[in-house]
Amino acid sequence: MVVLDHTYGDVISNDHLNAKQFIAIITEMKRRKITNQNTKIFASHISHEGTLPHDEFVAYARQKGYDVAYDGLVVEVR
Repeated sequence: MVVLDHTYGDVISNDHLNAKQFIAIITEMKRRKITNQNTKIFASHISHEGTLPHDEFVAYARQKGYDVAYDGLVVEVR
């Protein structure tokens, strides 16, 4: 499992990841075989600035190969 900061959508920041940076990191992790098709990848630490509404963000993330964490999320790790 991978959980990464995804604070911003399209906002450019020097302190937290935006969508483009997040996707670049998970793409590189896949390229290096750090992750595979069984790895759960979650975006976390999400700001209300520059991000899509939750339902739209979830759909966008799924298209890009990751999931969006939320308050109260429980993940079973085996």
